[in-house]
Amino acid sequence: MRELLSPLGLAALLAFAPPALAQDSGEDGATTPTEAETTGETAGTEDAAAAPTQTEAEQPQAYVRDTFTDWRVICAPVADGREACTMQQLLLDANENAVSKVSIAALPDAAAPRVAGIEIATPLETLLSRGLRIQIDASEPWTVPFTYCRPDSCIAQFSVEGQQLDALKAGAEAAVAIIPLRAPDQPQEVTMSLSGFTAAFESLQEMLPQ
Repeated sequence: MRELLSPLGLAALLAFAPPALAQDSGEDGATTPTEAETTGETAGTEDAAAAPTQTEAEQPQAYVRDTFTDWRVICAPVADGREACTMQQLLLDANENAVSKVSIAALPDAAAPRVAGIEIATPLETLLSRGLRIQIDASEPWTVPFTYCRPDSCIAQFSVEGQQLDALKAGAEAAVAIIPLRAPDQPQEVTMSLSGFTAAFESLQEMLPQ
């Protein structure tokens, strides 16, 4: 059977970019899962804005700070001697190819009721107008819209509130359904393990400025 999703490019796999929501505690640009369900169908390829780019020299030097089962905490220096950290996981297809990457950042109290910013990268040949469907164990699935595309991947950025975060902490795994552009009737599901999720997220919360 032909592969409907291409593996993520090397640049996408190595890129360190904390979800924008982690850097902005204001109201603009945030999309909760509930809101996303009503907007996911309207985000099309033509609406995906070009992502800002950085030269390799400008890219922060990220490193693995810690590992919690299936999640790695990745940090990189930012201004004023501080570090930006996210928890990350590569999502693999049946052939063990990395076709998606999840990055999650803890949000400060000022962002309440939002508690986490999430960024999910998918291959370029993704049907953007259908959004990205996420289902935790056997719970009701929800859909988030894509935000923009980079030269090597397309990005869905959104935030979650306490109830959604609790579901992620309590779950065993989440199915992420990506719709291939070439075969929209054949959604490709990849599994996001939630093993180690709670410990990894709590470590991020401990690193937030007080």
